[in-house]
Amino acid sequence: MALIDKPILRHLVRIPSGKVEPSAWRQIIERQSVTTGIAEVAAYIQENLGQRVTAYLSGINDAKLVGQWASGKVKPRSLPDHRLRSGYQAARYLVEGYGPKTARAWFFGTNSLLDSQAPAYVLRQGESPEDWDDVVSAAKAFVEDLPLGEGGGSQFRRPS
Repeated sequence: MALIDKPILRHLVRIPSGKVEPSAWRQIIERQSVTTGIAEVAAYIQENLGQRVTAYLSGINDAKLVGQWASGKVKPRSLPDHRLRSGYQAARYLVEGYGPKTARAWFFGTNSLLDSQAPAYVLRQGESPEDWDDVVSAAKAFVEDLPLGEGGGSQFRRPS
C-alpha cells in the first residue's frame, strides 16, 4: 500500500515519521473540514486559491467579505459555510497533492465527473450536500489517480 509523506500531517496527527496511509489522510481531511473553525477554512482557501476564487465558489459577489470571514470578524451564512467546507476539503486534497497553482486550475477546468462543469461552478450553483459532495469526490479521484513521482511536488511514495 502506498504511503503519503506529509510533514503537515505529522504535526496534526503526531505521527513521528510523517507517513500516512491514503485512507488515514482522507479521514484527517474529512474530519478537519467539519471541525476546523470557519475562519480557518476561509483563510486556507483564500491563501491557496485566492480571495476572489474563494468568494466565487462560496456563492458570494463581494470578495472583501472573504477577508472578514478569514479574520473572524463575521461568519458566513449557512449556504456559503457549507460551500466553503466542501471547497476546503477538495482544496486540501489538491493543494497537498499538486500545490496551489494546479488546485486553482482544477477548480476552473471542466471535469468529466461533474458533467463537464467546472468544480468552482458546481460549488457556487449547488444547493444541496450531494452537489458539493460530487466536487469533493472529483478532487479525491483526481489526486488518487496521481502517478507516483509526478505532480508538482507530490508527496506520494511507494512503500520501501
